[in-house]
Amino acid sequence: MYHSIYVAEPNPVVRLDLDGALTAQFPHYDLFIRPDLSEVEARLNGHRDRLIVSSSLTGPANMEVLRDVASRGVPIIFLGETVAAPFPASTLLFPFSTEMVIEALSNGVADPPERPLEGRT
Repeated sequence: MYHSIYVAEPNPVVRLDLDGALTAQFPHYDLFIRPDLSEVEARLNGHRDRLIVSSSLTGPANMEVLRDVASRGVPIIFLGETVAAPFPASTLLFPFSTEMVIEALSNGVADPPERPLEGRT
């Protein structure tokens, strides 16, 4: 089963940094890096997917999209500033680094085995 990481970040420098770091760290995930949330609802479907969103993209229309995605069990990480979200989310405050983003994702991205490994102790 494929899993996805979607990054919605308007800053092209941050997008470029995250693209290289996330591609190297999570090669088994589909990575979508966009300047906005235009495709997020179609791309993310459940708890094994991840969404990283710039706090600058939290206007009323986007919050409805984010609420829908969160209701499907997709973990959301905001980058930049604290957001008063009506759903569970994490925040990495400025100044954050790509290493901090990777650490935040790593705390939930590693998939447990689908079934126990047989014959191992």
